[in-house]
Amino acid sequence: MMQTIYYDLRNIKGQQKEVRDKINAAAKILREGGLVGIPTETVYGLAANGLDEAAVKRIFEAKGRPQDNPLILHLAGAQWLPRYCADVPPLAYVLARKFWPGPLTMILKRKSEVPDVITAGLDTVAVRCPNHPVTLAIIHQLESTQRSRFISRVIKFYGPKLLTSAVYSVEELAVIAGLSTDQVKRVIHALDGDCLHYQSAFSGRAVTLTDPAQPMPHLNREEIEAKRSAEIARLDEVVTYASAHRCRQATLIDYFGEDVTSWRCGCCDICSGEDGSLRDPTPEEYRAVRIILLAVANFNGRIGAGKLAKVLTGSSEIDSPWLRNSGDFGKLAAWKQNSVAALLHSLERSGALERVDQGGFPCLQLSEQGEDVLTGAADIKLDLSAPRTGAEKERKPRKGKAASAASSGSGNSALYERLRGIRQQMATARDLPLYAVLTNRDLATLVEHLPLTPEEAIKLPGFGEHKAKRILPPFLAEIRKYKEENGPF
Repeated sequence: MMQTIYYDLRNIKGQQKEVRDKINAAAKILREGGLVGIPTETVYGLAANGLDEAAVKRIFEAKGRPQDNPLILHLAGAQWLPRYCADVPPLAYVLARKFWPGPLTMILKRKSEVPDVITAGLDTVAVRCPNHPVTLAIIHQLESTQRSRFISRVIKFYGPKLLTSAVYSVEELAVIAGLSTDQVKRVIHALDGDCLHYQSAFSGRAVTLTDPAQPMPHLNREEIEAKRSAEIARLDEVVTYASAHRCRQATLIDYFGEDVTSWRCGCCDICSGEDGSLRDPTPEEYRAVRIILLAVANFNGRIGAGKLAKVLTGSSEIDSPWLRNSGDFGKLAAWKQNSVAALLHSLERSGALERVDQGGFPCLQLSEQGEDVLTGAADIKLDLSAPRTGAEKERKPRKGKAASAASSGSGNSALYERLRGIRQQMATARDLPLYAVLTNRDLATLVEHLPLTPEEAIKLPGFGEHKAKRILPPFLAEIRKYKEENGPF
């Protein structure tokens, strides 16, 4: 005959030991194959250890439930989906992030770890994360991760005291949870906003009162706020230098008040086309983007960009069994590690990924925009250079010889050398570096197209009105002289 024990966790404020003992007792019953009636945010339910097939069968016997009526598998959070579910779609993480813990049940493909008796033999399983502190405490007591251990042991130690705001040191929590301080910091950051709210201790500079006898120091808060707003505005302006998709030098000159109109330097990464214009990803890049976003969702803010690039490319430097056995290891093995890193940084700059601090470690998580891209609700633009194909993939000339190689290939190496001489004279006279006058690429462009007037030069890539009027005249004159000497070619 089945024995029934009744635990009442209502109205036991201040009785931490009683709460701790009753949650431990309920978890012990589940571990030993028994049944426990547990509360959720909607109704009470009869629970068993979901991985114990014999225990699950007792639910059907106790309730007289038909064997073809599947049960719901309750989890501690979305981080457990890959353990029990196969081919978890990106939308599942998006929904879990928005509605868990809560009354949302998702039907997903199951893994072999889930007993047939739970799913009634189906290849799918119903999963949810209940929003009730008692049930979550019991579930975490059954789990074995650092997060579960932290939640279980802290609830056991403090009990109802946790329902009120209090100050707890990391060192104190580490002793209670049996974890290191670094592990506790990572767990706290991971759980912040989920089942706890964390506010870091003040770490700024202290204020010293120069006149302690004065009862209330006079602080002009309006002036302080105005100064703060001005400093933030200046910082925002400087930040635009890194994020702008326009000429770098033009951005700086505009910052210092000079009207640059359409002027371009022609030598920064934006002007040279190495890194600037936003473009649509190629089909291969789009596939890689989806793999990256899904991997970030799977790791749920627990991995940084550098480590993730190594995991996705299957790097031999990854020796952690947890990372090597993850479903994301080696998914981009055909890619170079630096190419994956470039994609990660581009996704971060585009707003699809955002950084979170996990115990002092910068990690990645999906933003709302990233979730939309992953689910197909939004498109993505990349600020990467266009992929090279065909002849462009041939080995590049060594740095410093690109322009001369290009010019000699067209038979005008002599003209190129003459233009280099003019550039040297102009740079010396103006006390400028050579690239500030014209880059090697600019010289090669002039040799290739042979413009004779500023109007013709403006039509070429890398030349604007400023450069055409102030820099190019002696170069154009040399080109005209060269054509007169050598005739048409």
